Amino acid sequence: RVNGITLACPLGPFDRPGSRDLVENKDLRMIWKLSHLKFVAGFASRVESKEVLKDLSSFVDGIAKDAPSDKPVLTDPVLHPMFEEEMGAALAQGGEGVLDDMWAFLDWGFKPEDIEQPVSLFYGGSDEILSPQMYRDLAERLPKCSAEEWPGLGHYSVFAKWAEFLTPLRS
Repeated sequence: RVNGITLACPLGPFDRPGSRDLVENKDLRMIWKLSHLKFVAGFASRVESKEVLKDLSSFVDGIAKDAPSDKPVLTDPVLHPMFEEEMGAALAQGGEGVLDDMWAFLDWGFKPEDIEQPVSLFYGGSDEILSPQMYRDLAERLPKCSAEEWPGLGHYSVFAKWAEFLTPLRS
């Protein structure tokens, strides 16, 4: 029933040697390193979530500081409140949903090579959260993939380019 797929700045699978090394963000790398100690990650997530929820604006500003290519998007006065709301909702239950997502990323349950539908993949060429190489590797593994790099843009560029990456879904 699915006749096309569009991906924007997607996380690739970790099923090949070195694939985890393509995660640039130190916090994400730490979460996956703690996957065998989920209770420790859960405790840390609850503590961190409480702290972040006290000042979501500063949290979003901190992401912009750590990922300069995303600064124009994250500090946009129209988008900034949306990021605060999004981050607040993601952390509302002590970060449990975020951790569940992180654990799910460890095993996709299928291989990208098995996807038969056409895939449009978009990514920021200056992503500081996930290496652009992760996107290129994923694009090579998807049999019917067209990939488009947004030069100079980062991980959150999807919020500035949403119309561009949703267009292939309309055809």
